[in-house]
Amino acid sequence: MKLLIQRFLKNAHGATAIEYSLILALIMLALISGMGNFTNSVGVKYNLLSTTFSGAR
Repeated sequence: MKLLIQRFLKNAHGATAIEYSLILALIMLALISGMGNFTNSVGVKYNLLSTTFSGAR
């Protein structure tokens, strides 16, 4: 039993998977917040184009 606990404490595979998961979560959070800003600016540009074209008639 003591050997099993020692092997469990030396095993780093689970910690590595958790670290990669946390890094991935931070990257996804950055991408999602960046996409929110991007879509807002694109929406503003489309509204500007729409009002420009509707006023040209």
